[in-house]
Amino acid sequence: MGTETQRLQQEIKHLIKQLGWSQKRFARELHGMSDEADCSTMKEVGQYVERVKKQLTRSTVAPELLEAYLQQLQSHQDFAKLDVFIPYFVPDNRLPKEFVAGMKTISGILDE
Repeated sequence: MGTETQRLQQEIKHLIKQLGWSQKRFARELHGMSDEADCSTMKEVGQYVERVKKQLTRSTVAPELLEAYLQQLQSHQDFAKLDVFIPYFVPDNRLPKEFVAGMKTISGILDE
């Protein structure tokens, strides 16, 4: 099943493949959506692209960063054309922790 980081990396790679994008294109699109896009040099864009590509393979990347990438990807205009829905869990303190853990396990199994 893998870690949360590995699951998110695979999900992002799967979605960018569905879009027909390379990892380089994905990184450029992310950069274009950022606040830094207007004042970046070509060198800075290249460094950003390489950093994102490495983050899609390294096991030490924080899942929160990958979640942010996934949310940015979902907000892209090209993603809306895919007719794909990506559900994500919003924590609720009313549910027992054991129940939530069990549902995450089941969801992970179904994802495979």
